Amino acid sequence: MPKISIVTPCYNAERFLGALIESILCQEFTDWEFVIVDDGSTDGSRALAETYAAQDLRIQVVSQPNGGVSKARNIGFKNLKNASDYVYFLDADDVVDPKFFQVIIQYLDSHPEVGMVHTGHYLIGDDGELLPTQYEHVMGLPRLGIVNGRVCNIPASNPKTTIEAILGNAGIVPSISIFRRDIYEQTPGFDEDFGQPYEDSDIFLHMAIRSEIHYLPDKLLLYRRHSSQNTAGNPDAERFNYLEGQRARLITKWMGLRGFLPEQQLRLDEALLNYQTMIVAHQGFSQAASFWQKGRFLKAFHFWGGGIRRWLKYYLRHRRNTIT
Repeated sequence: MPKISIVTPCYNAERFLGALIESILCQEFTDWEFVIVDDGSTDGSRALAETYAAQDLRIQVVSQPNGGVSKARNIGFKNLKNASDYVYFLDADDVVDPKFFQVIIQYLDSHPEVGMVHTGHYLIGDDGELLPTQYEHVMGLPRLGIVNGRVCNIPASNPKTTIEAILGNAGIVPSISIFRRDIYEQTPGFDEDFGQPYEDSDIFLHMAIRSEIHYLPDKLLLYRRHSSQNTAGNPDAERFNYLEGQRARLITKWMGLRGFLPEQQLRLDEALLNYQTMIVAHQGFSQAASFWQKGRFLKAFHFWGGGIRRWLKYYLRHRRNTIT
């Protein structure tokens, strides 16, 4: 029985797929199985994957008509042949460090309370060139948390990634994350109707409700940004509006979810309120400062106003709870 199962959705990724598979074959930890789901590709992705599968019995290829990344991940999981301890949903255009499995599996084995681990990364472009990132945190975004009633960046030295951090867009993606399988099996899987992005944040929230999520700052993945990714070619305003729309859909969905254990529901409700008041306000102030520096003063005032409204909502809630 393999220790870890890998599922990779693949749609027209022939250009990058070989490098990804080679990075799996080069892992120092070798006790794995690998399912590649061809999601109706029209290039040579399937043929390339089948070539590797013919050479290594740990690799299998599953094909489906194009149905999107979430469906491909779910199909891949259903086609796993073995009951492994961990599951890894890896995108077809990334490259994994040879120590990735060894480091994370060792951490998960020694921390049974942790249901998911995510790591640091490097950004690369189409041809593998390194791209700059603004922060040392995952995907160039800070993990935001609440400490003593204030929003703060969770330092890399603190491994715990909170529900608020995920709601606040900590920038976690599947390729830098490994799940404990028995926790993942308690979730409904990837939401095939949600669309991209934030379909991964949805599953991360399901994991966070049921277990701890920890962050390791080791940069163990080359995460590729390229022109053929979803929304990559959209104008800035159009892309921003689309992303914000998906983010709002995620929050609306989770505000309506029920059926958790009482302590889980209480924690979720608290996190949602913290996000909608304190974290959104913090993000609004940060965005306002950015617009001000660029001379876009009307935009800056707009975001400052929104931030103030959120802070007042938090203050009134806090005062009401204190009085009662």
